[in-house]
Parts: sequence; structure tokens; C-alpha cells
Amino acid sequence: MTKRFMINDVEKSFEKIPDFYSYCIKLVTDQYGLEELENLLPFGSNSKSSNRYAISKTPIHKDGSPFTTKHEVIPGIYIDSHIAWDGANRRMEQLLKEFGIKIQML
Repeated sequence: MTKRFMINDVEKSFEKIPDFYSYCIKLVTDQYGLEELENLLPFGSNSKSSNRYAISKTPIHKDGSPFTTKHEVIPGIYIDSHIAWDGANRRMEQLLKEFGIKIQML
């Protein structure tokens, strides 16, 4: 199922969550550099009860379990795409907000 987003006033469509995550991560690294992204890793939910990371330098969650559906989007940067679209959107909203990048699911 294709999902549409407005990211910095540009409409983008994604069929798969890994493609969405990859685009957002590339946007950050292209504009701000890999080091700025790495400063936020591992990156997951703001919830204190969450044991899951969305993005990490290793495909391992906070609780020690492996990423369920891992993808290496940049050498040494892994995502876990085992998440529903609403959750993926919330995670990327959190990430992009750190860099002043606007995102909205359409």
C-alpha cells in the first residue's frame, strides 16, 4: 500500500517502510552529515517503556533482542522496519524534528 507524505513541502510516495526510512535518513545525512545522525543513535521511541530502536549502529534493540526486520540503509546504519505505518511516521517525525525538517502523512 502506497503512503504519501509531505516532507519539507515536497510530496513523496513510498510503498515500503524501509524506503521511507531510507529516504528520511538520506535526507538528514545529505543535509547535515552522517556524524549529526550518529549523535542521535540509537534512535527509538520517546517512550521510556519502549525497548525497541528504529535506527541504530547495530541491529540490536535496547533489550538485547535482534531487529525483527533489519535493513542496512547506509553502511553501519541499521533500521528495524517491523512497524506499522503510523508508528513509522511517528518515529520519522521525531527524527526529522531534531533537524527542523517538516513531515506530514497525507
